[in-house]
Amino acid sequence: SSDRLLVTFLDSDEGRRRLLEVSPIRPATVEGFCKKLRCASCGMASISLVMRAQTGDQVTYAEDFIYDRLSDIKPLADLDQRGMTADDVAACLLRLGAASSVRRPGSADELRDLALTRLAQESSSIIANFHLKSLGFPSEWGHLSPVAAYHRDSDSLLIMDNDPKPNDPFWVTMQDLYESMRPADPESGLPRGLILAEF
Repeated sequence: SSDRLLVTFLDSDEGRRRLLEVSPIRPATVEGFCKKLRCASCGMASISLVMRAQTGDQVTYAEDFIYDRLSDIKPLADLDQRGMTADDVAACLLRLGAASSVRRPGSADELRDLALTRLAQESSSIIANFHLKSLGFPSEWGHLSPVAAYHRDSDSLLIMDNDPKPNDPFWVTMQDLYESMRPADPESGLPRGLILAEF
């Protein structure tokens, strides 16, 4: 884990500069961004955002409306206590009609290849699953948030951080994001990674 924050917030001069230079970018993911509603629901908030971005349906896929449809996959008691694993998120996306899979990259290069391939496809969405403390945040929890853009010069991805605390979306380098995915999720016993969704 890091003692310093390894991210560049979007709401900074450098963060805004990168946004003007990016390609590819997912405008609907940026424009539809909102914070999560529940303390342990970063997975549900991420599902809601990618479904709304892909379908344009802001009502059916609002975070509070999708809980009931997915409660047999992740009961609310479990969700509030332990959050969601990458595999939980993939199963929920599948239930909602997206072809989904979890990829656990073996290197920053593999992470880059996966992210760039999916960001270039309009019918694809990406949710990153990573360990917060590994990026310097004061939390031992894992986290899930959609990926919206890639900035080539800094080799960084834009993570639409849905945490209700005062964190903004942020840029993180491929190497730092990869390192933050390596610690095993205590719920699954597996490393974290990317949830890839096809619509």
